[in-house]
Amino acid sequence: MEKRLTKEEFLKDLWHPNTEEPDKSKSDIITLGFDNDAYIQFKESILWKEESWRHSISRCQIIKWAYLSDILPKQEGGEQ
Repeated sequence: MEKRLTKEEFLKDLWHPNTEEPDKSKSDIITLGFDNDAYIQFKESILWKEESWRHSISRCQIIKWAYLSDILPKQEGGEQ
């Protein structure tokens, strides 16, 4: 029988610590910063083009991040 995750377990697995660098080939991420400020960073943004991940963490005070595609509900056929 398949185990269903609780909301807390799902959210815990969804967010990555800032020490883990996102895959830059992914289309977008959402970052959570100091005081729970949330920002969507798209692949085309300055975060990916001109800055290192370490610099972005410091400048934006990123504490954790997630792939936006993991947050959004899946549509039929597996596409978003």
